[in-house]
Amino acid sequence: MLVTIPKILREKLGEEAAEGLIELLNNFSEHTHNSVITLAAERFERRLAEEIGKFRSEVTEQNARLRSDTSEQIAGLRSETSEQIASLRSETSEQIAGLRSELFEKIERGHTSTIRWMFLFWVGQIGVLLGFLFAFFK
Repeated sequence: MLVTIPKILREKLGEEAAEGLIELLNNFSEHTHNSVITLAAERFERRLAEEIGKFRSEVTEQNARLRSDTSEQIAGLRSETSEQIASLRSETSEQIAGLRSELFEKIERGHTSTIRWMFLFWVGQIGVLLGFLFAFFK
C-alpha cells in the first residue's frame, strides 16, 4: 500500500521527514498486514484442527456403531442359521425314519408273500407226491 502525504504537511515537515513518515507508515502497514494474515492463519489452523478432531471423533463413533451393528447382525444370522440347520436335521431324521419303516414294511410284506407262495408250492408238491404214491400203489 502506498501512502502519500498532502503537500502542506510535506512542506511543514520537510522532505526528509515526510519520506521518513511515509516509510514508517508503510512499514507499520506492512507489519500490521502481516500480523493480521498470521493471526487469521493461526485462527484458521486452530479451527481446522478442531473440526478435524470433531470429524475424527464422529467417524470413530460411527465406525464403532457400525461394528456393533454388524456384530449383532452376524450373531443373529448365526442363530437363525443354527436353528434352520437343526430344523433341517430334525426333518431329515424324521423322513429317514419314515422311509426306513416303509422299507421294513415292504420287505416284511415281500417275505410274507414269499412264504405264502412257498407254502402253496409245498402243499402242491405234497399233493402231487401223494397223487403219484396213490397211483403207484393202487
